[in-house]
Amino acid sequence: MCTRTSIFGGLLIAFSVFTVACPGGGGGGGGTPPTATPKKIIFSSQASGMRDLFMIEQDGTGLVTLASSTFDEWYGGIAGKRILFYRQAGSSDIQLHSVLPDGSGSAFLASNVYGTDVMPDTTVIVSCMSTTGRNLYRVNADGTGPAQITSGAFVLDQAKGFTSDNRIVFGRYPASSGQQDLYIMNADGTGIISLATSTFSEEFAALTPDNRVLFSRDMGSGEPDLFVVNSDGTNLLSLATSTYPDWFQTLVGNASAVYMRTVGAQTDLYLVSFGTGTPVTTPLATTLHQEFFKKLTTDNRVIFQSRLTPADPYDLKIVKADGTGLVSLASTTYDEEFAGLTSDNRVVFNRHDGTQNDLYIVNADGTGLVPLAVTAYDESFSALTPDNRIIFSRAEGSQSNLYIINPNGTGLTPLTTGAGYKWFLALSPEGRVLFARDTYNIYSVKLDGTDLIPVATSTGTEIFNTFY
Repeated sequence: MCTRTSIFGGLLIAFSVFTVACPGGGGGGGGTPPTATPKKIIFSSQASGMRDLFMIEQDGTGLVTLASSTFDEWYGGIAGKRILFYRQAGSSDIQLHSVLPDGSGSAFLASNVYGTDVMPDTTVIVSCMSTTGRNLYRVNADGTGPAQITSGAFVLDQAKGFTSDNRIVFGRYPASSGQQDLYIMNADGTGIISLATSTFSEEFAALTPDNRVLFSRDMGSGEPDLFVVNSDGTNLLSLATSTYPDWFQTLVGNASAVYMRTVGAQTDLYLVSFGTGTPVTTPLATTLHQEFFKKLTTDNRVIFQSRLTPADPYDLKIVKADGTGLVSLASTTYDEEFAGLTSDNRVVFNRHDGTQNDLYIVNADGTGLVPLAVTAYDESFSALTPDNRIIFSRAEGSQSNLYIINPNGTGLTPLTTGAGYKWFLALSPEGRVLFARDTYNIYSVKLDGTDLIPVATSTGTEIFNTFY
């Protein structure tokens, strides 16, 4: 598992030449986040006129300034005990820094940053720009031990994933060839192995539990095929190749994957198994006009939306990974849209009747349909609590409020009341709901609707980032 942040998405920006040894700095930190149940809130605020970064308790006390200067600063992830943040140090220089949770030990990590990843051992991998390309660097979360781990002019390197033995899968886009290739290397940049290099463009899809790499290869005209290869570059297998685009959707178990094939305006779902020998393909949903993957249950059933013709509404269905046991979960003259999945595999969904959204829950075998929120207003799913209660929002004319309800439809409780719009932000491990009001301030309330606390309510805009 890694933390990844990208500054510009796919936008390429030409930066000035970075200084020697792009990462650098000083400080301290390492390991996983400090507690199993993080309690503090990291948020950004523009009260000063610039974007600043803060930490605060859920009761609104103990405000700590993490990053505040004459530049914009914003959240970049967590690496061990340290909080990463970006600083817009100039029109063409975004820097990466880290700080301890008490606001001390601020450390510079890198300049001219394009994207950031945090490895399982909390090492920070940074993609840095220059006038001739983009290479990868590694640096400890406290800014020590900076090292360049890829090199080359006129290439764009970006980390894609980390294996369980701490190797880095990365993509390289050479300007001369016009397509991306995939490689793997040790965390120190040694032992580079080519995983997928061809005259076509390869894009990382997923890592299996045994560190095999799934990737798509664009065979031209936007028609990707799906492949898997061992992490040592051997045993390349074709999983889905056709004259149509095949799009990876999700892994199933250790050695299977769901993919979607697009044939004109039609979309179908398949499962391919690649444990040993020749991959075996199983049709999951291929008879209707369109099928779209939505969620995999804990017992590996596939939830998907489908419709018979382009003019028909979407239904909600489920099928076993072997293609059997197809069940209709919700099928009416209205659109049914997947919303959430409880820990015991009950499916929460929205039904749009042409005027508003209503909220329902149904068992994974299609039985036990329960209307959760069916009124003259729009109801939209927000989150599930650990005990499978459903948090949702209700648009009530010129205001909106948050509610919670049991999965059997009882115990409806308002979490917020009154005028103005409220937006769900997050559910804390301690069972408090964070929400925003009209001005994007941050509030907290218990799951029974009591103990409303204004957490961060300055005259500026506060944006929730994460729990710590």
